[in-house]
Amino acid sequence: MNGALAGGMPRAQAEEEQTGQLGLGLRLEPPADEGELWQLTFWAESREEGELWLPAAAIWSSPEREFTLWGKRYRNIQQQLLNALGRAARISPDIQRALNIPAPTGVELEPERLYFFLKESVQQLREWGITVQMPSRWSREGRRRVGMRMKMQLPQAGMDGPAQPSLGMEELISFRIEASLGDNPISEEELNALVEAGVPFVRFRGEWIEVDPKEIRQVLRYMKRHEGGEMSAADWMRLEAEDGEERLWKGMSVIGMETSGLLASLMHGDVLRSLPVRSVPDGLQGTLRPYQERGYQWLAALSGLGFGVCLADDMGLGKTIQVIACLMDRALSAPAEFRHKPALILCPTSLLGNWQRELQRFAPSLSVHIHHGGRRIRGEGFAELAASHEIVLTTYHLAGGTARIWLQCAGLRSCWMKRNISRITGPSRHRA
Repeated sequence: MNGALAGGMPRAQAEEEQTGQLGLGLRLEPPADEGELWQLTFWAESREEGELWLPAAAIWSSPEREFTLWGKRYRNIQQQLLNALGRAARISPDIQRALNIPAPTGVELEPERLYFFLKESVQQLREWGITVQMPSRWSREGRRRVGMRMKMQLPQAGMDGPAQPSLGMEELISFRIEASLGDNPISEEELNALVEAGVPFVRFRGEWIEVDPKEIRQVLRYMKRHEGGEMSAADWMRLEAEDGEERLWKGMSVIGMETSGLLASLMHGDVLRSLPVRSVPDGLQGTLRPYQERGYQWLAALSGLGFGVCLADDMGLGKTIQVIACLMDRALSAPAEFRHKPALILCPTSLLGNWQRELQRFAPSLSVHIHHGGRRIRGEGFAELAASHEIVLTTYHLAGGTARIWLQCAGLRSCWMKRNISRITGPSRHRA
């Protein structure tokens, strides 16, 4: 109905008549071609038939003062539109300016006035029942976010060849940054041009967009001081898992992230295909079933990269032997600086003997110290004793005090936890 009536007034119809009311409709139209002036055009809108929009020019030029449409008679149409414009002029200075000429059909808005109209007038006009139509593309896309894209930088190979693969949640990741407007890269020169425009509504690459100048200035300040940055693997993974406007780094929107190397394989779930297959240690006194060997590969690969690992096989499927195989692999293949740091195994008191027997059965070559009982050694003596063994076996009950000494004196390198560790609650008292 809107387009069909744009060229003139509707014809009168002989129907049972009811009184119709005209209100004001406003349509915001972007500049044509390379122009800078926006058009705010005036329309007469039927209060009863929301799809009926008549251009103000058709109302002013009509020789008739009334018309009938769909059983409703609209009387004094020029006066109704003028009254509606007068009410809108109390809210909007730009509409007030348009009333300085007779039969106004709209008003031109410079970018500064456009910003004022959208921020100060539109909401109030709508609250008064005046319809304001925005460009359809704005309605679909909204404001364009200005932020940064992060591209992970892989470490350079040293003089002795590639570095030992290592990640870990605290491992620092280096990255380069580039500015981004929405999903599109944008240069520093283009960002400066947007800031110099001084208004949020600007023409960019052939179209009008809305941006936040504060976002642009924040990104520019960072880019002038840095070409990249560093963060932990844990922060990188958290950022990549987030989406939308919640993904922030140093207060700036992170619009895209490019992960590469082993971390990309880890996040895509194919890290085992990116690493060489580890052979089961020859010293293991037992045979792993196929699913246990897959579990061993998973544990060995992730712990070798510096990550903690949780093995969640069901009870009775042989998690213990998989962990023991990893402990043996660590003893054989860990870097020299870590090879002499023992691994700490925590378990319920009821399983302490079971762990001791399983270690003796499957890995008799590993030296094991059991930290338990009234005669257990404490303090600095415990740290020295632990450092002389490859494995220290203790219970959850003693874990708090033991762990503190461990971290201070011996240095905890690796820990594999089985499914039932998730049931532990923090003890009210710790013993060492």
